[in-house]
Amino acid sequence: MSDRLTWDAHAPAPYESGWSVFLKVLSVNRMTMRELEQLIEQDSVPKNDSKSRNYLDGRWIYFERYAGFLGVAAERLKEGFLDQLGITPIETPWNDIRHCPQCHELGYHCVLFQLTIIEECPWHRCKLTTPCKRCGLFSTLNSFCSPHAKDDERFCVVCGRRLSHFINAPRFNALDDTSQYTIIGYCREYLDWFKKVKIDTLHCSFFTTELRRVHQEEEVPNLFAQRQLGFARGLAKEQLYWKFSVDAKPARLISRTYVVDNKTHNSKHYLADSVGHSYRSICRHIYTKHLRAHHACIKHLVSLSRDEALFLHSEKACLPAVAFLTWRMSVEGVCNIEELQSKEEKQIPLRLMSPHTQFSSLSINDQIRWTYDSFFGLLAALEAHHELYWRMVITLASAKACDGFLQSHFTQGSNSSRIAKKGTVQMLRPEVVCLAEKKCAKWLALSQTPNQSMCDDYAYDSAMTWWWGNDHSQYAKSLFKLTQSERYGKQIFVHFNV
Repeated sequence: MSDRLTWDAHAPAPYESGWSVFLKVLSVNRMTMRELEQLIEQDSVPKNDSKSRNYLDGRWIYFERYAGFLGVAAERLKEGFLDQLGITPIETPWNDIRHCPQCHELGYHCVLFQLTIIEECPWHRCKLTTPCKRCGLFSTLNSFCSPHAKDDERFCVVCGRRLSHFINAPRFNALDDTSQYTIIGYCREYLDWFKKVKIDTLHCSFFTTELRRVHQEEEVPNLFAQRQLGFARGLAKEQLYWKFSVDAKPARLISRTYVVDNKTHNSKHYLADSVGHSYRSICRHIYTKHLRAHHACIKHLVSLSRDEALFLHSEKACLPAVAFLTWRMSVEGVCNIEELQSKEEKQIPLRLMSPHTQFSSLSINDQIRWTYDSFFGLLAALEAHHELYWRMVITLASAKACDGFLQSHFTQGSNSSRIAKKGTVQMLRPEVVCLAEKKCAKWLALSQTPNQSMCDDYAYDSAMTWWWGNDHSQYAKSLFKLTQSERYGKQIFVHFNV
């Protein structure tokens, strides 16, 4: 084969993705992806290592050889791969492709569009399309670029997107000079910001995983992405003109030493013993320092009956108060809110919150600290779910204690004995904005109503007409239920397990 491939010297465009360049190279040279791999791959890459060959991570490519075949500078080709830009992609075997509709019309695809954290194209202000798994497969590229394929056959059967703009254009770089300089400016702005974040998180890079993810997750609130973005924005406060797919939630990094003690794995602690005394102390601390403004809301919720707690109005309920009582009921293993009023007289076993790690159990002191931090994680998670789902059922998980909705990273240290192990734990703890309120806005609004109740009266009255004689086992472990009967007719509830 010749030492040169047919190529347009004006291409690739700035930060054009490796996928787009592969597509154009295969098309104009009438070759398969496997043939191109054999030309540009490094000898050190195992032949059976199929996962390493993709359009996001360019470590398998010998860029000098690749650039020599196309007659362009190697740096221009490296711009199309995330790892060459200093962003190690967190991915799955699927190679999803996301497009800006207007860039697609120009036959251009930016490599940064693959980051799930990015929602729209900054220079066109167009929302990126839903990722397509089929477009990114190398086998699909072969079928698109086959010399036997007709123009009307060069489209994806999954997303329906035609690729004629990429492979039939007279020039493989159809962007004018103004557009290219605009793209360079925006991309360098983002890369400079991420570089600063990367430097500032050198010893805690685990907390930038969601900023480097390239696989579209399910439509659920990505708690860790919100906190990681808020943490990163707090470190690097430069103004960005990129719109992110999640809202940044402020969070701070906490680093502590920990001890794993297997002797505590099967030990039981109660509300009346010394561990229970420590637990009650952190309850008072959280209430005194963070929840004074929500005193009336907490008092109102505790005074409700079991039935009323299962019909809270989603817009009237005070989330900090609900979160605080949910946190307490989860630790104390209580499903009925009426039991909180008489708990002091009972021998209640505690379910201290702890991370779900490979270790058997943290020491008691570390579990108490984790339980304290978990209140903030639970409140932030409840707020995030409430933003998406107005109807929720908060349920007590029966299998094991809640992990507190905290993202953590454990570094194992030296063993002080055969039983205990020491190390360092880092976590992102959310800084919940609503706890800084001087007065509870929900309670101020309720004070203007006649009955001053957080209950959904319509849903409660309707339920009581058919409540008796029906099976209520599905609510046996329910702590609270947030309803909104007058807005929506279809009764669909999302479960929030603690």
